[in-house]
Amino acid sequence: MPRIDKADIEELAESSMPWVGMLGFTVESLGRGACRVRLPQNDEFLRPGGAMIAECLLKLGKRLAYGEATLFAEGDEGGGPVAHVTATYSIPPGAASGEQP
Repeated sequence: MPRIDKADIEELAESSMPWVGMLGFTVESLGRGACRVRLPQNDEFLRPGGAMIAECLLKLGKRLAYGEATLFAEGDEGGGPVAHVTATYSIPPGAASGEQP
């Protein structure tokens, strides 16, 4: 059972990263260290070829969080990914315990 659920992730995104919350993404599935999210259709950030779906991996350590996402165009079953993204985030000291630096 994951320590965080779909609603927790969506709420965290909206409260901590307002620009992510404004995009209106939803979490479709959640597993240990992985999730699948959907970004709703919006012509303002639509890439040529269709809407995007992301399959994400997350590795969380004491000091760093590493994320990796592979994006696919909806309706292009069998087609390869349209983008691959990686990111590393430095977790501020005391963040896990709720302390303020």
